[in-house]
Amino acid sequence: MSSAYREAAGVLEVVLSRKRGLRAAALAPHVKNKRKVLALVTRTVENQAHIERAIAETKGAAKKIAAAVPNRAMRLLMLYDLLLGSGKISGGGKASRACKELKGPLAKILEPIAAAHRAALAAEAIGGKNGPPRYVRVNPVRAQGGLDEEIQDLRQHIAETLRAHRQQQSHAGESKLPESHETEQEARDLVRVDPHVSNLLVCASVKGLEFHNHPKVLNGSWILQDKASCFSAEALAGPDSGYRCRGDVLDACAAPGNKTTHAAALLHVAHREAQLAAQLAAGRVGAGGLAACRVFAMDRDPVRLGTLRRRAALAGCCTPDDSDAAAAVAAVGRKQGKKKRKAQPGGGPDSPSEASGGSTELVVTECGDFLQADPQAPKFANLRAILLDPSCSGSGITDSLDRLVDRVAEREERTKATGKSNGGNERCDTSKIDGLVRFQKAALAKAMSFPQVERVVYSTCSIHDQENELVVASALGKAEDESPGNAAEADEKEFLDPPGMLI
Repeated sequence: MSSAYREAAGVLEVVLSRKRGLRAAALAPHVKNKRKVLALVTRTVENQAHIERAIAETKGAAKKIAAAVPNRAMRLLMLYDLLLGSGKISGGGKASRACKELKGPLAKILEPIAAAHRAALAAEAIGGKNGPPRYVRVNPVRAQGGLDEEIQDLRQHIAETLRAHRQQQSHAGESKLPESHETEQEARDLVRVDPHVSNLLVCASVKGLEFHNHPKVLNGSWILQDKASCFSAEALAGPDSGYRCRGDVLDACAAPGNKTTHAAALLHVAHREAQLAAQLAAGRVGAGGLAACRVFAMDRDPVRLGTLRRRAALAGCCTPDDSDAAAAVAAVGRKQGKKKRKAQPGGGPDSPSEASGGSTELVVTECGDFLQADPQAPKFANLRAILLDPSCSGSGITDSLDRLVDRVAEREERTKATGKSNGGNERCDTSKIDGLVRFQKAALAKAMSFPQVERVVYSTCSIHDQENELVVASALGKAEDESPGNAAEADEKEFLDPPGMLI
């Protein structure tokens, strides 16, 4: 069996067991061929339900394939490659022969989706720029050279990716190698500043574009975060929010931490600007001044909180554990050893206190249940805002492979327990949404019970009204869940027109 399958099978096993997310597992340090493994595992997960349905519908296939290939992850990978991917299996042996013997009947069942899938793969191989954009949030706690410098570095990275791809095409005789200035101009046109979120850069989809090993990702200057995920912190403390340096912020359901570090970065910039303005007004530039605001980050899961703290440390927002710092420094050192780059102002992952401008941590983490938090606790004396992004159905997330894995696992568990399946429609499981809504209402009510808080930002990644507008309406006393009627309907219409615009 090929080493590529073994490596990919190890990643897929971790994903199917839900121990780690797909990207985190595929980009782990021990995975050598990260890009190839990520692509193979991603496509296998996307088609897992189709492959297993074909096996179930083919008489004797399940028993035969399980005997030849006991490892479920390996079975899925091999069958994906054979039936929907390259059309062949790398390596030979008993496992390969068993898969090939079943190719005919399995391929017949998968025929309706196979053509469309291969067409999509062919379009992807062309390297066009029609895919979804990629987002890079510039972290001003680390990247203190200015946004223009970060834009230039991102364009340079894209130009290098384009140049490498064009060289491959040229060597294969597919196209003529363009002039260097043409590639640089193309890269310039592919990067822009997002018009809605400060310090967010948007780059077009480019074949082969990777960020996970870029020095600025490894040292926390760039944070890979989707635009939708940035709106919560931007609404709470962005340049146009009117919040600025009013006080501390509590991120109530903080892990894994991108929103936390975003809020901390916005507070950091606001504090730096306010302090400079105060010093200029006093005629003493460089003197001490305003105390920095902090973000209190709470999560009741210690494992997820550990992930949050590592991300916050990498972003320069808190002091890392020694092991985290050593790993981050080693990773940056290895990458920069291969390619010499200009030193970044503000330090690397080993100097968060310097990056944040002092010894006070921008993010203070706590393992605890927000619903049990004491609003009168002394540490919350300067608290003025709460960011609440609670657990939700995730129905608004498109192409979320990790959620796809969760839904498949939940369907299997439900089928084992009840002997029946709901046809894969887990996303609309009413009982699950009802349970989430109860927690969301309790969490929002808790946030509004803090007497010193002036601003609460509530967000979800759900498209369901009952997780969004109706939760807010309930918290504000505008909807009575137990009293249906014209008045309640009128109140709901008020909050749903236009939808998603409650602030």
